[in-house]
Amino acid sequence: MKNIVALTIVGLAAAAGTANASLILESEPNNTAATANPIGTFNIPGGSILIDGTITPGTLGTPNTPGMAGDVDWFGFTVTGSAMVVASIYSLNPSGAGNSELWLVDSTGRVLAFNDDGNPAGGEFMSSIFNINLLPGNYFLVISGDNDSGTDSGGATLTGDAAAAVALPDGFDGATTQVDGHTQSFDYKFVVGFNVVPTPGAAALLGLGGLMLARRRR
Repeated sequence: MKNIVALTIVGLAAAAGTANASLILESEPNNTAATANPIGTFNIPGGSILIDGTITPGTLGTPNTPGMAGDVDWFGFTVTGSAMVVASIYSLNPSGAGNSELWLVDSTGRVLAFNDDGNPAGGEFMSSIFNINLLPGNYFLVISGDNDSGTDSGGATLTGDAAAAVALPDGFDGATTQVDGHTQSFDYKFVVGFNVVPTPGAAALLGLGGLMLARRRR
């Protein structure tokens, strides 16, 4: 498992156009968008992040007793140009046990991408999203246990209208809406890579700067 994670970090760092990867330790409380752990602002050419975290369980309800919501980990980030993001969760439990769900959410609460079971290299029931295109702005990546989304996407990464139809995890507006909490409990490593490209205006300025530099050399 350690070798798989290490190779994935290297791959994401290369894809992000940088050899540097930052380590972040998940810190509670981060169960809402307002208390999300910040993981950075990403400029050209991008960057990569490794997060160590833990998901703790809630409880299932009974006819006479409501359940308790399970742990939801929110991470906030900003991209300053058009960007592509990839993200994968890896269970660190001895048996590889763990059953995660992963959301990519914009600043309005719209779900842009969702995955339930789509990361065979990191465990059959762990989650990944790949090559999701973003405009400049603020976003969230959200990790939780199985059943919090109200859907089972299998190995498919949902995007567009299909992703938007998936229930938001608890915590966007500070409210807890789950009747039953997930029962998963696992330690994880969360690997995220960004490839950021210039906006058209910024690209034009870079080109102009290069032209002026060339003229000076003449």
